[in-house]
Amino acid sequence: MSQVLDVSLMHDPSEWEGWAMRLSDSLHGLVAIEGEMGAGKTTAITHWLKALGSLDRGSSPTYALCHDYVVPSIGIVHHFDFYRLDNESEAENLGLSDYFASGQPCWMEWSEKIPTLMPENVVTVSIVVLEDGARQVTLSQS
Repeated sequence: MSQVLDVSLMHDPSEWEGWAMRLSDSLHGLVAIEGEMGAGKTTAITHWLKALGSLDRGSSPTYALCHDYVVPSIGIVHHFDFYRLDNESEAENLGLSDYFASGQPCWMEWSEKIPTLMPENVVTVSIVVLEDGARQVTLSQS
């Protein structure tokens, strides 16, 4: 059973920065980012990095599967994109369990492609595109 921690409405992508500052503690662990294609998952991560003081610019690791960023206050952040995976063994072959055990934040797009590999204690950021183009963002803890 998951517990809803926050529900926010975003009208502009830059609003992610204030959201990330307000809820930064929730971004320091394992974070599954859910939303349809084009919902703004990678855009959110780009703004999270900026808000947390990183000089790195986030980009989609769709082909590389993982990008690492430096965030001064928390160290390395691993950003995964599992969209192109055909099966969970591809994620296992990345050493995903080692990343999870590292204690460093792991931000994961398309985590629904690896359901049996997901640890229990994950924060989920769910992004829903509304009719007017705004995003409804729900932060929950499993």
